[in-house]
Amino acid sequence: MVCVYFCSSYCSCYNVKKILLTSKPCKDSGVHTEVMNSTRPLVHLGMKHFLTGFLFLLSISNFKSLHAQKDALYKMVNPFIGTGGHGHTFPGAVMPFGACQLSPDTRLEGWDGCGGYHYSDSVIYGFSHTHLSGTGCSDYGDVLLMPVAQTMSLDQYQYASRFSHSTEKAHAGYYEVFLNDPKIKVELTTTLHGGVHRYSFAEQSPKYVVLDLKHRDEVLDSEMEQIDDYTLRGYRFSKAWAKNQKLFFEIKFSHPIESIQYDAQSPKGSQTGSIQLKKSLHCIIQFQDVSSQSASLKNSQLMIKTAISGVDAKGAHNNLEVEMPETQWSFEYYQQAAESAWEKELAKIAINQTENAKVPDASHQFLFYTALYHCMIHPSLYSDADGRYRGRDDQIHSTEGKFDYYTVFSLWDTYRALHPLLTWIDKKRTNDFIQTFIRQYQEGGRLPIWELSANETNCMIGYHVVSVIWDAYNKGIRDFDAEIAYEAMIRIATHFSHYEGDGLQMHLKEEYKSGAADAEALESYCKYGYVRADDSHESVSKTLEYAYNDWCIAQMAKALRKTEDYNYYMDRSRNWMNVYDPTTGFMRARKNGCLYQPFSPFMVDNNYTEANSWQYSFYMPHDVLAYIELLGSRKKWKKN
Repeated sequence: MVCVYFCSSYCSCYNVKKILLTSKPCKDSGVHTEVMNSTRPLVHLGMKHFLTGFLFLLSISNFKSLHAQKDALYKMVNPFIGTGGHGHTFPGAVMPFGACQLSPDTRLEGWDGCGGYHYSDSVIYGFSHTHLSGTGCSDYGDVLLMPVAQTMSLDQYQYASRFSHSTEKAHAGYYEVFLNDPKIKVELTTTLHGGVHRYSFAEQSPKYVVLDLKHRDEVLDSEMEQIDDYTLRGYRFSKAWAKNQKLFFEIKFSHPIESIQYDAQSPKGSQTGSIQLKKSLHCIIQFQDVSSQSASLKNSQLMIKTAISGVDAKGAHNNLEVEMPETQWSFEYYQQAAESAWEKELAKIAINQTENAKVPDASHQFLFYTALYHCMIHPSLYSDADGRYRGRDDQIHSTEGKFDYYTVFSLWDTYRALHPLLTWIDKKRTNDFIQTFIRQYQEGGRLPIWELSANETNCMIGYHVVSVIWDAYNKGIRDFDAEIAYEAMIRIATHFSHYEGDGLQMHLKEEYKSGAADAEALESYCKYGYVRADDSHESVSKTLEYAYNDWCIAQMAKALRKTEDYNYYMDRSRNWMNVYDPTTGFMRARKNGCLYQPFSPFMVDNNYTEANSWQYSFYMPHDVLAYIELLGSRKKWKKN
């Protein structure tokens, strides 16, 4: 198996244009298995392996110029990895860091339906244009389309279809399946801001497509409008994990529309002009049996191009014109563009043979490139082709062509490994991430914790955005205003009630109030030097992670010659010692000033975040030598 170790935020940087991966056999199934076979697609090393996992062992010496790959790299991606168990990934098509994730939906609810698809399912409800990959909370599923061969009820259970995994095919940028009930072959690919569908109906079969805006999330407002014989547009404002999501769409069909049926009560027949039926969240579209706009399509095929935008209808229309122009109706054109984009990204890491190690077999290469593929789905592009985006203040802003604006920042999951990896293989995009963070601070009053579609979910612990900023700055990625970034870093580490006195809009004030538990934890940490179990759950984990975040701020202060701040945050970075128990040698919670009882280092309880004391007691990546001193000897450290 290929051994992969990613660089930590505190490792030194080397200027390497392309990272070459040394292949070597794995004797330990721990961190390597987690990187290669992780059910979480955003590379997330377990706490148990944090110290070893962050050593950067991508050897760049003794290489032969012998590439192991024989096939195109995009074909070495298996998107079905992670779709079973608790993986929460999806198998559909997406561009690297693209705004659109076009994928089948097989599950309407439940924790294992977070990605919209689960491999144990045998029914497809349709194909929606937004999905989350590897998250622990469910959201998205916007603008679902489903081909059918006849008019029918708009109940999802009526137009859903059985399918077999034997007919599914997928690689990076492409997905295919055969729907058993309507006898339709579905092919999907994507652009940066949209999805391309090709449906192959049975010969002489009528062509219908269901458009469902009610799918999954709670709909707050919606609109569907027919622009001409080939075009629909509209929007869906919805609420799920993120409370205020806004998505606009424009859909272009290869065949002219014959009629549209809006709900069972709506009249049939051709509908022209503006149609605003906010309570009508579904429709069935029938297409004329005439030649399509594309000479590359057979008479039995229907092609659909859908563009999405978080900004407005103009943004969706412009995204469609820029990425899927009226003159281009070749499905293969879009598929090849997506595949080429993935080939370029995946080629940033090559598997080469060394003098003393064999090239891993094909199955291990599939695992590696699939893991790398999953590292390049999120964060997701959120600015439109014209540079406009919806900010944290729910207003429309522009990047003015200076950078791309992103969303889906799962920072507790990604600061350890994903973002350090991207500082090596994608410096420009990393700089864009930090520009995005700064805009979110300027427009929303705070750096992100777990941001999703212009919403702050306040999910997970710590303020790890500061480690991402420092890591990038330390490695020479500095095309951003460091003073403003530093100002934002200080604010998130010192303001307990982020909504007070900021003059923010009401939705932001309410949003930050929902994060009051962590605000109380931070206040406790600043007052006592640790988070008391009296004040907050997960107190040990928060203390340890806040301390590391403070060390990152201290390093940024030092780099910017802010000596007083440097000394202050270095003192705070040692707060991890305040939860150390010298009797047991473990990190323990304190309540009412006393050690929390009962205690077992193996117990997973409310004092730790998704872990136990054994795992978190080694979390002081910035101060390992001090921990060894507390233990008393290196021998005791090695024993642990």
